[in-house]
Amino acid sequence: MPVKILKTILFSLLLCLFLTAEIFAADTSGMELFAETGSFRFYARDADDYSDFYQLLDEKSREFELLFQKKLPVKVDFYIYPDRVSFFRDALHCDKPFGTTTALADHVGHRIHLTSPYDEEVIKIGKDMKKVAVHELVHLYFPSRYIFIREGMAEYYSDRLNPMLPEDIPKRLSDMAFYHKGDDETRKAYNASGWMMKFIIEECLNGGLQGDRRRFLKYTNNPEDYTILGYGSEAAFFEAFSGYIKENIY
Repeated sequence: MPVKILKTILFSLLLCLFLTAEIFAADTSGMELFAETGSFRFYARDADDYSDFYQLLDEKSREFELLFQKKLPVKVDFYIYPDRVSFFRDALHCDKPFGTTTALADHVGHRIHLTSPYDEEVIKIGKDMKKVAVHELVHLYFPSRYIFIREGMAEYYSDRLNPMLPEDIPKRLSDMAFYHKGDDETRKAYNASGWMMKFIIEECLNGGLQGDRRRFLKYTNNPEDYTILGYGSEAAFFEAFSGYIKENIY
């Protein structure tokens, strides 16, 4: 296995272990159940109207069950914090917010922690919390030890893709810098990984995910093997990916 792929896996696993340990100990005191659907329970400390959240997520859960051919084993608990300060303090045990993080999914405990969409800071940084909630839900349906696959799938299926500048188009997998080069580079990596999953699903598979599921799963378990997608090398794949981005964005 190439060193860069191994480093990506190790970093992703360490990050997941850290975050999972933190959110297992999340302080949800004062949270009250305000809605329950067939798949979810929603908790909050305030009396704001979150009906659009659970209606959208209930609809998406039915869609994802068909798409991923997977039914979640238990109900997912959503905890909505009134602002980023309380989200970081109670869900992550951090003294103050950093970066642009507004939510986290606990894959093991089937819990999702979210900042309220009514928080002024969330509005200021332009986060669409409906899409963020869907992003976190995708993680429960399609977890992956590869960060670019995990985050790319979540970005793609939550409809959070943004245009890319020519200089931001990755030429190799290692160009996507998650977390270790600052917020701006992480944002670019998330966006690039989402476009990469879109390219693979819509252009490399026969009939998309539902039509070519076995090949897609084979690739996501062996992402260094680009022959699965019909390319002889990483360079050939990213050359085609770059052409796709330029054709669809510019």
